[in-house]
Amino acid sequence: GCLNTEQFVERSTKHGLYHTRIYKIHVMMMARCYNSKHMYYARYGGRGIKVCPQWHDVATFAADNAAAYADNLTIERQDNDGDYEPSNVTWIPQEKQAHNKSNSIYLTFKGETKPLVIWAAERKMSVHALRNRYYKTNMSDEEILTTPVRC
Repeated sequence: GCLNTEQFVERSTKHGLYHTRIYKIHVMMMARCYNSKHMYYARYGGRGIKVCPQWHDVATFAADNAAAYADNLTIERQDNDGDYEPSNVTWIPQEKQAHNKSNSIYLTFKGETKPLVIWAAERKMSVHALRNRYYKTNMSDEEILTTPVRC
């Protein structure tokens, strides 16, 4: 049936977060962990990743993360196999989050390990060329990063 206006106003203003970005982050976090139809469920809930019980409430989630949260940051689990819980999450810029994907390539050169895309930017080299070297040659990380790119 239809929801009357009073019920809708009460539901949508209970925590006052409905139209906020942190609310959307919470909804997506819960869906990844508990909705078997979510496109990333297999990577989260399907692997046993859960959200701590107190964070099932969006207001508690928002309050617990208020000091670290900012609109330009995304939530990240420090232990990729751990749950979403206060001791295992941090807020980082989207660009850094993109480096923590399962298909990210990390190279080590002169004792520093960084994502391939960062090395490419720092060394003013093509990401495409470095990625091809990584997948299609037997070059060491040092060779991948120091061999000049042919024109």
